[in-house]
Amino acid sequence: FYYPNSVYKLVMWLPWSIISFFSYYFVKNEEKKYFFPATVLTGLTVFILFRIILSQYQHTLVLQYNKYPPNLYYLSYGITCITLLYYFFSRVTLPALINRCLNFFSRYSYEIFFSHWFVLYVLSKIIAYWNWQWWQFTLLVFTVSVIIQLVFNQLAHRLLRNRKS
Repeated sequence: FYYPNSVYKLVMWLPWSIISFFSYYFVKNEEKKYFFPATVLTGLTVFILFRIILSQYQHTLVLQYNKYPPNLYYLSYGITCITLLYYFFSRVTLPALINRCLNFFSRYSYEIFFSHWFVLYVLSKIIAYWNWQWWQFTLLVFTVSVIIQLVFNQLAHRLLRNRKS
């Protein structure tokens, strides 16, 4: 609950290291019978406990405001959700097209995130976006960002193929 003013940027990464420890635990124990229930139960318990504590101190419960630096309320929410999503998607067989789309966005999400900022900037300078509905502009930015990523993938594939020959 205490945020130092001078050095917090130097140590803000420290709470995120809990995710590294969780990742190690996840990889080592995901096949064990107790993994799923123990992880979800622990994550939910920590989440509920810190939700109560934050409420008692009249601290906001909005996740965005608990992210920098992340507290245990935010981290336990993420760990619980990751575990539940992993469990769900490991037991559901998705159609091939949906699976390919999810793999594409999972693999290239970082690149698409950065290219969408460029697309947002360029489109906001070229077109009168305020005359558009929010969903139209979002769809346009999304589509252009994905096309840019697909073009970069094709260029990289051709460059690597030419390099090998």
